[in-house]
Amino acid sequence: VINSPPDHFHPGTDFCGIPWIVIIIVFLGISTLAIFLWKTSLCVSFLKTVLKSQNVHDGSTDVQRKAWRSNSRSQE
Repeated sequence: VINSPPDHFHPGTDFCGIPWIVIIIVFLGISTLAIFLWKTSLCVSFLKTVLKSQNVHDGSTDVQRKAWRSNSRSQE
C-alpha cells in the first residue's frame, strides 16, 4: 500500500522534524484519553439520573408516610 502512490505522495521520515512514531503515539494517547473521559461523563450522568429518580421515589414515600401519620393522628 505504501509503495503504490507516486513518489511525491510518500511520507517522509519525519513530520516537521518530529518522527512519525511520536505523532502516532501522541494521537493514540489523546484519542484514548478523550474516549475515557467521554465514557466517564456518560457514566456519571447516568448515575446522577438514577440517583435523582431514587430520591424522587424516596421523597414520594416520605410524603406518603407523613400523610399516613397525620391521618392516623387525626383519627385518634
